[in-house]
Amino acid sequence: MRLGGHDCNFMRLLIRQFYKIFLGRVIFLIKEDVKAGIRYKQGRIETDSGTIHQSFSITESVDYINNVFADYIQYSGKNSFSGRAAEVGPGDNSGVALLFRDAGCDQVDLLDRFYSRRDPSHELDIYACLASQHNNIKQFIQVEGDGKNVLSGVDRYYGNNASAESFFHSRLGQYDVIFSRAVLEHVQDVDAAIGCMSDGLRKGGIMMHKIDLRDHGMFSDSWHELKWLAVPSLLWRWLSRHSGAPNRTLFPEYVQIANKCGLDATFLVTRLAGVGDIVPHLSWDNIPQNQRDQAVSFVRSVRSHFCAHFKNFSDKDLAITGLFMIARKI
Repeated sequence: MRLGGHDCNFMRLLIRQFYKIFLGRVIFLIKEDVKAGIRYKQGRIETDSGTIHQSFSITESVDYINNVFADYIQYSGKNSFSGRAAEVGPGDNSGVALLFRDAGCDQVDLLDRFYSRRDPSHELDIYACLASQHNNIKQFIQVEGDGKNVLSGVDRYYGNNASAESFFHSRLGQYDVIFSRAVLEHVQDVDAAIGCMSDGLRKGGIMMHKIDLRDHGMFSDSWHELKWLAVPSLLWRWLSRHSGAPNRTLFPEYVQIANKCGLDATFLVTRLAGVGDIVPHLSWDNIPQNQRDQAVSFVRSVRSHFCAHFKNFSDKDLAITGLFMIARKI
């Protein structure tokens, strides 16, 4: 069917309006990033990011903590841990660190560029409930006179020196395990972060990172889940420099970085575009063919609009929107 002149004008108007809305979102995010940079330079490192436990009930928090730790056990193939551990980006709760202490670690260091706001009394209630399920945890929880909770063998670090890109430079070869969940997609320099963490591991040490390769609602709330890949790389740098917005480092780049660092790495897929979560997490080749085909088909339907940086990525590489990386230092 051929469109008449009026219909063509209407379509052009719709397309023009669409791009205005899309560009408006980009400009808004750039402004928010500038504001975040100003706050950080002023020493205001508090953030609402990583505050999931504030909205959880005690039971929901404890279930979440147990499930996160169970992931590390299941996909690392280890039943226990030992020595010194570090969690990158722990957010507003140290429950996972307590489970690593319970599993045999002597010390767990928690590092974060930002301070996730929290309610200390709610935190303590979560730890008490966790301790009712894991008896050994009780010995690690102390409460001071002012109601402040102190966790034995768990130390926190904040600010630039506590970023994944720099923290381990002064702690070379000191860690047996380094782990994170939904954090590496937010670091400013993934290459530097993984290199620094690798330097922090002892020989034979293990690194475990669950990585969310989506936009965290920046564009997918209004468009499809890969729409963020249409934003030109230069603009993306301007809207993600300070705010902790996702860095758009995708699956093949993690593989390249791990290889460059000399890590023996395994990558499991946790999520596929157009499909959803992959549970249990599987290597690409072990995912059912129909799900792989569905994800690739979705990518092909939208990739023509992606910015130049992603044009040479394969359909498979773009289809993987969640990873679990398990890497050992050789």
